Amino acid sequence: MIKRGIFILTLLFTMSLSIIGYCQSPGKTEQARSVSGTVVDTDWVGNKLVVRALDNDDMTFVVSNDTKITKGAHDIDFSEIGLSDAVKVYYYANSFAGLKAAEITVEE
Repeated sequence: MIKRGIFILTLLFTMSLSIIGYCQSPGKTEQARSVSGTVVDTDWVGNKLVVRALDNDDMTFVVSNDTKITKGAHDIDFSEIGLSDAVKVYYYANSFAGLKAAEITVEE
């Protein structure tokens, strides 16, 4: 009975260490990717931006409150991005959220 209790405690301890290691963020080791193209759709409610890249592929990005958006030397709101605007998007590929925009630069 005691051996069984020790086994269960050891198993629970090992599982808790595994979960802690899994939940910790790996840090910002991933490099941001970038793409240039033209805005073909904006969804302010869904926080999504669709950009047609130079190779004619449409890419959908999630725009969060942390996304830095600039036009020239000025910061702008997501709602100020218009259809047909030329943009450069720096993003991270997130398996849960899709492509997360870190920075959007709108060409003047």
